[in-house]
Amino acid sequence: MKITGLVGVMKYAVLMFIAVPVCYAEDAVQPGEVVNVSDTADITVSDSVVVNELEEKNRLILDLLKRVEVLEAGLQKNTDATTVVEPEVLDDEQKQERTEAARKIEREREENISLMESAFKRTLVDEGGLLLKPWQFNYVPSISYTHSSSDRIIIDGFTIEEILVVGDIVSRQVKRDIEVLSNAFRLGLENDFQIDLQIPIGAERLQTYSSSGDQTNERTSGLGDISLSLSYQLIKSHVSWPDTLVNINWKSTTGEDPYSLSGDEELALGSGFESWGISFTTVSVSDPVVFFSGLSWTKNMSERKEIGHVDMGDNVGLSMGMVFALNLNTSLSFGFQLSAINQTRIDNQKIPGSNLITSLFTVGVSRILSSSLSMDVQIGVGLTQDSPDVQLSFSFPYSSL
Repeated sequence: MKITGLVGVMKYAVLMFIAVPVCYAEDAVQPGEVVNVSDTADITVSDSVVVNELEEKNRLILDLLKRVEVLEAGLQKNTDATTVVEPEVLDDEQKQERTEAARKIEREREENISLMESAFKRTLVDEGGLLLKPWQFNYVPSISYTHSSSDRIIIDGFTIEEILVVGDIVSRQVKRDIEVLSNAFRLGLENDFQIDLQIPIGAERLQTYSSSGDQTNERTSGLGDISLSLSYQLIKSHVSWPDTLVNINWKSTTGEDPYSLSGDEELALGSGFESWGISFTTVSVSDPVVFFSGLSWTKNMSERKEIGHVDMGDNVGLSMGMVFALNLNTSLSFGFQLSAINQTRIDNQKIPGSNLITSLFTVGVSRILSSSLSMDVQIGVGLTQDSPDVQLSFSFPYSSL
């Protein structure tokens, strides 16, 4: 409306400029009119001035007309651009269909977000890097298989000056296979706490082959050492620090004690010692990747056994890894575990060769089967001489809604 008024004003101004020359023309000398000779010079000068003024005004008029044309063209464009589109009129059935379609899209979006979070969360819960919601229950049945082998050289005799051996030299290859069915129960508590209970049931087989052709096979099965732990979220993530969890765990001696075996028995599913441990785990999210790392320390309690007062060495562990989301319901994980066990002492005497360093590199895949059930597959390869050769595990975490 403002532009239209401005154009009208300019048109009025142009008409005024056109009218001015006409007024001048009415004052000009008409044909047949008697003119005083004395005034001839003045009339000539006056006519020259009028002509100049008319030319100047004609130029201004042309310029104004051009501007008016430009303004009219701009006004037409604005009118076209601001053309009001009539809203589509929908009946009640069409409105209901569109509302249902919008709700369906929103439900699918929420389900996709939930699946993406589940692919991360269930893996992180297993790694100890994420706590369950208050009073949320999680049950994880799993089965694992571990294979390890080693070569032993046994000297039955004595040596002279460290270069001559008198007696028998026997080479033995030992293969150990362990299958464990583990039942893990987790419960989220108020104030960022979580309690875990793990009950392992296992079977172990030991095969020994000697260079003389002798072969022995031993097998045992039963309950392992039950463990209980309490986790707490110490620090919640912010700009300068990731999520940090602390875990305190206790392991019982419910499994068979290896120091109580009789005869030639060599297998036992328990350690024979209670232990206490503490661990710290950090989790950093960089969508679509989650990084985690952990540091742990375990103290094995010393006890008196038939062979004397046995003090198992402490265990220090380090772990790190990452979880990568492949799609909405599948994630891929990589992990590295390193553990160092100090020497065992019997009656305060160190046992040579009892210190161990184990290391494991793992690759795992997690697949969401439903809103409450998932499947995890993990394979690990030993990196040191004291580590198992290979480890394979399957687990099926179930979470209450």
